[in-house]
Amino acid sequence: MELIVLPCGPNSYPLRNVGTEPAVSVEIDGDGGLMRLTEHQTSKASRFNPGQSVGFWVITAGELPEMSEIRVRWEGSSGWVVVPLPQLR
Repeated sequence: MELIVLPCGPNSYPLRNVGTEPAVSVEIDGDGGLMRLTEHQTSKASRFNPGQSVGFWVITAGELPEMSEIRVRWEGSSGWVVVPLPQLR
């Protein structure tokens, strides 16, 4: 199982399953409201097939800390797995 975050645009990212097996019961930690999934998506997915992506964006403001990672878990993982966010320059 391998999940990665790809750059998409300013504060916008897709989380993609780049592995060869589906992930089951995927859950993305919303980090206290600093991250929002794109329209019509939920932070819990019953099945995340190879090649499938879920889009999200990160809320930014001068007084908020910059996010450099998200946490994801799925059936069979040993808890929350840290997935780094690509840094756009």
